Amino acid sequence: SDVYKRQLYDWIELTKNLTPAKDLLANAIPHDQHGVFFRSFQGVLDLVDQAKSQSSYLVMLANAGAQDAETRQFYERQLCLSLDSATRVLGSQLVKSVALTGGDLYLRTGTDIALILEPSAVGEKTLLPLLAAQITAKASQNPNAKSVTGNRGNINYSGYLSEDRRISTYWALIGGNVIVTNSISQLERLEAVATAKIKPLSKLDEYTFFRNLSLIHI
Repeated sequence: SDVYKRQLYDWIELTKNLTPAKDLLANAIPHDQHGVFFRSFQGVLDLVDQAKSQSSYLVMLANAGAQDAETRQFYERQLCLSLDSATRVLGSQLVKSVALTGGDLYLRTGTDIALILEPSAVGEKTLLPLLAAQITAKASQNPNAKSVTGNRGNINYSGYLSEDRRISTYWALIGGNVIVTNSISQLERLEAVATAKIKPLSKLDEYTFFRNLSLIHI
C-alpha cells in the first residue's frame, strides 16, 4: 500500500526541492510500469552495439546474471522490427527520443512490451507509415501471420498476428507518439494515460528521485 511504501521511503522528503528535467515520454507511460528511456535514437543503437560486443542484450538490464536465451531476437521477430541499416539511418532523422515499457520485467519468459517513439519534426508524418511498411514486409514472410485492424477507445490500430503469437505486433498513434507493441492491453493502457485516466510515470516522486540521480537513463 502507499502507507507501507512511505514507511520504507519518505519520497516526499527525498524529492523536496528536486526539479530535474523529466523525459517527455515519461508522460506517456503508466505509473505502475517500468520505463527505459533513450534521449535519442542513437542511444538505442549505442546500447545494442555495445550489448552485442559483450555478448549480452537488453534483457540483462532486467535480469542481472541471466542468460540471454535469444530474448532480443525473440521480441524483434515478434514485433517484426529490427535495427537494420535503413532503420539506423532513418531512425536518427525521424525519431527524437525513445522509451521501452511493459507490464513487468520478465522478458525471458515472455511479457507485453511497448516501444514508444517520439517523432522528430521531420518524422511527424513519415515515421508511422515507414514503420508500418517495415513491419508489413517482415510479417508477410510468415504465412501464418494475418493482418488485423481495430480500435480501442479513440485509438485506431493495425498489425499482424499469428495463432502461436510468434508474430504479434500492433502499431498506433497515441498522444502524438508512435507505438509499436505486442499487446492490445498495452495500447489500452497507453491510451488511458493519454486521456488522463491513468496517472503517468512522470508524476511519481520515485521517478523524480531517480531521474535526479540520472541512474535510469541511457
